[in-house]
Amino acid sequence: MAFDFSFDALKNSFFDTKAVMAAAKNEYRKTASRFGAYTRTRMKSSLRYKPGKSKPGHPPHVHRSRSKYTRPKKATDGTTVRRQVSPLKELIFFAFDHETQSVVIGPVKFGTAADVKVPGLLEKGGAGTFKAGRSGERKRGVWSARPFVKPAGDAEAQSGKFLKG
Repeated sequence: MAFDFSFDALKNSFFDTKAVMAAAKNEYRKTASRFGAYTRTRMKSSLRYKPGKSKPGHPPHVHRSRSKYTRPKKATDGTTVRRQVSPLKELIFFAFDHETQSVVIGPVKFGTAADVKVPGLLEKGGAGTFKAGRSGERKRGVWSARPFVKPAGDAEAQSGKFLKG
């Protein structure tokens, strides 16, 4: 058996650094996107439609909005009806940020300028303003933390499901 020890033969047998790095980046992007998808699903499933407030420290209960947020639902007789849904639950998305090479997961901004802070207040707690009942009057209040983003991300990271492709 004869081996070719010429410079060109040896040079071609080493890893192509650019190709290896490109493949590694592509695989990282796929894994991060899978992590985002699984975490988004877990976040949405942790938000339950229930009346009243949840206990502090537990994911918040969501309520059907009287606004424009609806989703088709198949009725028992086969017809399709529009059902009101919670904007908090329906507007959770994820995206891969190419600049920071990370995945961003969470609810998008919705509602008025005062309502934009609500998802953050639910997650961490704190003081804020809210619209009181049907009067529409703005009042100040304090939210207890009802985290749903961090627990979902931690649970998915621990499960490792996103690593299986």
